[in-house]
Amino acid sequence: MAKLLKLRRGTTTQHASFTGAEGEVTVDTTKDTAVVHDGSQAGGRPLAREDMTNVSSASIAGRLGTGSIQGTQLENSGVTAGAYGSSSAIPIVTVDAQGLVTAASTTAIDSTTIANGSASVAVANNGPITSNANHDFSAGIDVTGNVTVSGTVDGVDIATRDTLFGGLTSSSGVLKAGVTASTQAASDSSTKVATTSYVKSAITGYVFPSGTKMIFQQTSAPTGWTKVTSSVDNKALRVVSGTAGSGGSNAFTNTLQSRAINANAGNTTQGGNISVSVGNTTAGGNVSVGNTTAGGNVSVSIANAAAGGTVNSHTLTTAQMPGHSHSAGNSGNGRTNPNGNGRVGNTGNAGSSQSHSHGFSGSNHSHNANASFSGSAHNHNASFSGNAHNHNASGNFSGSAHNHSISVGNLDMAVQYLDVIIASKD
Repeated sequence: MAKLLKLRRGTTTQHASFTGAEGEVTVDTTKDTAVVHDGSQAGGRPLAREDMTNVSSASIAGRLGTGSIQGTQLENSGVTAGAYGSSSAIPIVTVDAQGLVTAASTTAIDSTTIANGSASVAVANNGPITSNANHDFSAGIDVTGNVTVSGTVDGVDIATRDTLFGGLTSSSGVLKAGVTASTQAASDSSTKVATTSYVKSAITGYVFPSGTKMIFQQTSAPTGWTKVTSSVDNKALRVVSGTAGSGGSNAFTNTLQSRAINANAGNTTQGGNISVSVGNTTAGGNVSVGNTTAGGNVSVSIANAAAGGTVNSHTLTTAQMPGHSHSAGNSGNGRTNPNGNGRVGNTGNAGSSQSHSHGFSGSNHSHNANASFSGSAHNHNASFSGNAHNHNASGNFSGSAHNHSISVGNLDMAVQYLDVIIASKD
């Protein structure tokens, strides 16, 4: 090496802004490598050293990925080409410091135990999978088939709990018939299961205190009640606003039954004067008796008759008087109507036009007469006319105290009824 050749040189930074001529070579003093230029690319293309220390692994991987470097250009690693690993084998690969694969093989999967430190999972042949450590299923777990636990789940013994509670509920989620529980105190208002005794105790203490009396439409008192039999038979009920008590002397059915009533009203007194005035009446017109025709002979013979003496006087009774009524007016000492005009009204009809007789007494005597009459047919005419005229009458009436009686038969007061009992809470 008698002659010395020096090339232009500079740092990597200086090369970045330098574009060398085509075929020109420079030296990058930062990378300690030659740089080849093509006359267009600034910075040129640095060359790799033999030890490849100036070439990054990313550059090598990038070149391998693009196919710029062929596998045949790499050094033979001695690894047999092929696929390593399967569903029953795990691949084992050895890589040197330069990242080259120097060995490749497989190992069979241990189907019985997978261990990592002190934790392990064991798989039996056609059997269950067991583990000696906790399992974390952060995304949940979906199991098809039965799950059997010999220990506890979150501190709970599932097998024991199933024995205690498995028979309590049915498929619909309700308690099965016959499930029992401890009876709580009546004052306990928590959400515990209420037994029959608890409910009875609570009702007794808070709904119907002992001694409460109620009405029941049945013969015997219900359970928990006692029928009251003293002084309560055949009586009616009375509603009061004050103190509750009892009274009366007659039995219910003895009072309300079919019976007849005979009653005598107390004395009543009616008195005073009544003035009766018959209003003016007007009558008029003619009465004409038609012509009559008579003929023949009439023979009259008066037999001996014994007559003599006087006719007894007779006072007509009300029934023998002709039927009539009287208008009643105020006479000054009787009743007046509310309008003050003195008119009371019209009295009721009185009189029945019954027949009556007069007594007669006298000595016997005789009348003898004989006569005959003959005449031809003839007429009798008569007429009557009258002017309007009045009839006035007045009278007084006074009455003494008297009684009115009433009698009612077949008065049915036998009302329908329902028998009830009174019972006291035990």
